[in-house]
Amino acid sequence: MIEIGEKIKLEGFEDIEPAAVIVMKKMIGSFVRKFYEEHGEFEHFKIAKVNNEIVSELFYNNQKILKKAETSNLFFSLADALEQTKKFINSPDFHIGKKV
Repeated sequence: MIEIGEKIKLEGFEDIEPAAVIVMKKMIGSFVRKFYEEHGEFEHFKIAKVNNEIVSELFYNNQKILKKAETSNLFFSLADALEQTKKFINSPDFHIGKKV
């Protein structure tokens, strides 16, 4: 497991080249920074790689927001999972206190 600070964890990326991990950290860091500016604190954030699938789990206001993406390109899958998470949080379907 790779940890980025106290609240961000990456699972299943141990076999990825170090340069690719750096790019991923920058992508995730940018997402988290924008999220924090718009929504404030979150409990924790986990990104997991399961085969070719990227699974994003954001825990925010006692809610788990789970999004998945799969393409043949790791970076496209990560970008898609992060974008799905962002769109869901900004959608009318997301309400504080509503289980998702």
